[in-house]
Amino acid sequence: MVIKTIVFDVGGILYSQSKKRYHAFCRKYKIKYKDFKKFYNHYGRLAKLGKLSKRGFPRIVAKSLGIKDFNNFYKDWIKDNIKYLKKNKQVDRLLLKLKKKYLIAALTNVTKTKDISRKKGNYYKHFKFVMRSNKVGMKKADPRIYKLIIKKIKLSPEEILFIDNAPKNLPPARKLGMRIILFKNNTQLIRDLKKLKIL
Repeated sequence: MVIKTIVFDVGGILYSQSKKRYHAFCRKYKIKYKDFKKFYNHYGRLAKLGKLSKRGFPRIVAKSLGIKDFNNFYKDWIKDNIKYLKKNKQVDRLLLKLKKKYLIAALTNVTKTKDISRKKGNYYKHFKFVMRSNKVGMKKADPRIYKLIIKKIKLSPEEILFIDNAPKNLPPARKLGMRIILFKNNTQLIRDLKKLKIL
């Protein structure tokens, strides 16, 4: 069956984020990196499900770390999120080309806070629509979110290609009948798209 829609993950494909962001942030607020990551990862899981607001996520992390000046903490959180994002320009150009022939959508696990950075960086500009985990209350690799996007697209799963850089997110899509590509790098992605006669 011919592929008509291509669904992309966003983080790790459309951009990369330098780990310097976290280390610089921790140095400024005199907190240990391992402590920051512990609370960031713990509450981040809730934030990606939409259970914490855009300020609620950094607020609970700040409180857990004993940060008193939340307003500046939040401003730096957003500012550094944007500063340390690096756009994948080759994939950006690829999306521009693909959307002339295919419906291009995004399926992403994302917090409301990270969404701010992505919107300011214009990372969603090529997508017909974006399905965010924080909006629908479920995230990859929950099978329900793939069923939801198939319903949204209104095509059979076999007509949909899903591209993600996390191996664990691909099996549920494949089980439902979607075609899949594991993104490793730009060269490999283009090679796999050519194999499927998409490029």
